[in-house]
Amino acid sequence: MAFGRYFIKAGTKDKFAEIFAAEKHHLVEIARPRPFRGGWRIDREREEGVDGAEKDEFVIFTGWDSVAHHCASLAEMVGSKKFSWIRDSADGAEIGHGNRLEL
Repeated sequence: MAFGRYFIKAGTKDKFAEIFAAEKHHLVEIARPRPFRGGWRIDREREEGVDGAEKDEFVIFTGWDSVAHHCASLAEMVGSKKFSWIRDSADGAEIGHGNRLEL
């Protein structure tokens, strides 16, 4: 499983949400057949951007066959014009991986 934290540029939350709604089908397709979920983080400390405006954080969770599979797909996304809206909207991102443990 991959989890991504995207730090959205101050004042662009509504624009990001609009573009995400229109373009998320590309992300869903890349992650298929694994699940894809995303939403606004609400339990975080508010950070201020350079201009003093508060930044928002969008979180995405996706399933993958392996970390290598996710990294290869991520490299494809970074090089694709289809996903430039993510780079244009974010001040930064953190991406991590985890496993589901069967107990």
